[in-house]
Amino acid sequence: GESVAVKVQRKSARSVINADIRNLKMLVEVVNFFGFSLGFDMLNLIREYNQVVPKEFDFIAEMSNLDLMNLSRMNPAPHPSVANPLFNYITYPTPVEELCTSRVLVMDFVEGKPL
Repeated sequence: GESVAVKVQRKSARSVINADIRNLKMLVEVVNFFGFSLGFDMLNLIREYNQVVPKEFDFIAEMSNLDLMNLSRMNPAPHPSVANPLFNYITYPTPVEELCTSRVLVMDFVEGKPL
């Protein structure tokens, strides 16, 4: 058999993230109540986090994105100014589509080097 990497989403993952977002909102309310400034718009950051993080839970979308990245490596950029030679050195895992679900992502195992 082939070596694969398996990414499994825990059942409690979404509820933990939702609790984190609620806690962050409460923290912002307390900070605002006492008139403290964090030097940036914390509420806007939480809103953005709330929009982006749920996308991380969609393993079908992640599988599609991996397919798209692998496809883009096979089809060079339409215009030379868009092409980046560094992409020739990047390898993306290929999903094993028949084993993937919304909560399980199975990909070929790609050996890498620590950054």
